[in-house]
Amino acid sequence: METVHSKLNNFKEINKNKFNAEKPKYLKLQIVPFPKPQNDLDEKINQMYKSWKEEIKLLSDVCVWHPRDSVEIEFVIPFPNKMIKKKKAKLNDQPHKEFPDIHDLLSAFFEALNFDEGQVWRFVNIKKVWGENGQIILKR
Repeated sequence: METVHSKLNNFKEINKNKFNAEKPKYLKLQIVPFPKPQNDLDEKINQMYKSWKEEIKLLSDVCVWHPRDSVEIEFVIPFPNKMIKKKKAKLNDQPHKEFPDIHDLLSAFFEALNFDEGQVWRFVNIKKVWGENGQIILKR
């Protein structure tokens, strides 16, 4: 089984020339947003959350993104597999008004980075939308 570290090393090697180029305005982390678990009773959920946090930390380090005074984040929540194509087309890039709530996503994200969100004085354009693939979009 390929570890997160080996995946990132492969990613760095494949994309080493891209990292030396001019950085884009937005960074897209291709990872499904994961809310902070509400209780510590479910060991499987806690293990998934721990793995997700490790991957977020590594991705942010590889992509050289760390929170600053002002943060802009978009959480893209993937469609459920059972959703029909017509409904997916209608909801694509529309506000996601269901569980998980945006506070749980933000808390999990900042916890993964070991960053005190109290250091951020301005949250700009924090949103949660539907999308084909789960991702977290960050402004550089």
